[in-house]
Amino acid sequence: MSRWFETALQHYLELASAPKDSTKYQLFIKMTSAIRQIESRPSLGELLPEKPAIINGIRPTSYRLYSDPQGSFRLAYAVLERPNKEVEIQIENIYLEQSPLN
Repeated sequence: MSRWFETALQHYLELASAPKDSTKYQLFIKMTSAIRQIESRPSLGELLPEKPAIINGIRPTSYRLYSDPQGSFRLAYAVLERPNKEVEIQIENIYLEQSPLN
């Protein structure tokens, strides 16, 4: 796991453990909802030109960027299609636009 992704994951977990009435926790809820939407609709994000070479032994079919409509975060993700046509979503990066983490 790369260092930047570890940092993004730490931020996500920090949001998850925030008090339920805080801005941080509300951002966690929005981000989780977006990830669920992406999982059900893999083509949701804007198509990015570059792709990560190989993830989990599979070359991604596309690499996309989902932007939160309110502008609070973006999620970069790869769409991996397995040989049996099963589709897997791999979140590659989390960008917080207005960081509530400070």
